[in-house]
Amino acid sequence: MDRVRDDRARQEGFTLVELMVVIAIIVLAAGLMTPTITDFFRNRQLESIRGVFGSCFNMARLRAVNQGTKFSLVFFREGARIFDEKEKRFVDEDNFNPETSPLSDDLTFYRLGFLDKRPSTDLPKYRDWEAAVLRESEATKSKAAGIPVRTDDLPKVVFSRDGSLMFPLGADVPTANFKTAPQQNYDLAVFQVGNNTGCAWLHHGGGVAVTDQYHIG
Repeated sequence: MDRVRDDRARQEGFTLVELMVVIAIIVLAAGLMTPTITDFFRNRQLESIRGVFGSCFNMARLRAVNQGTKFSLVFFREGARIFDEKEKRFVDEDNFNPETSPLSDDLTFYRLGFLDKRPSTDLPKYRDWEAAVLRESEATKSKAAGIPVRTDDLPKVVFSRDGSLMFPLGADVPTANFKTAPQQNYDLAVFQVGNNTGCAWLHHGGGVAVTDQYHIG
């Protein structure tokens, strides 16, 4: 009876060779899936950044039209902030957080086509700029909290009260130049290191048009 049980145990188990084959298959499958999963998360991050920029453009334009005054989109290394040109203050509702921004490292960045494709890595970090403003305010004995600030020396686009877009620095990219493949001309575009897709924006008529993800080439 014991011999029968031992024979059944040997028949129901796995040999070392079989286990090694299974492990090899799992490792191979994981190796094939890793690039696909990585690309998936990269594209999702790109979509998220595109949504943030799109919301900022729309919010700035809507505020300019509704309040009848100019609003700007000011660009920093970690992204863009909405700026009230009349009050000389940033809008808190833009939910800008430089510490958690996916643009805070060098793996994901954007270029400003209207400034000769200047990369975001060349722009000032928001906290460094903010600290310099606070130091200047203390030197002039102004209140640090809620002080009006100047953004004329920063790259930005300005929405007029009729919703039209102006470029205080640089020049608008013609619409005709935007329609190229692969995409090379834009007012703003986001890129990722190791990713062959991106997304871009262009001033078009009274508003800002955004493309879907495109092949960089």
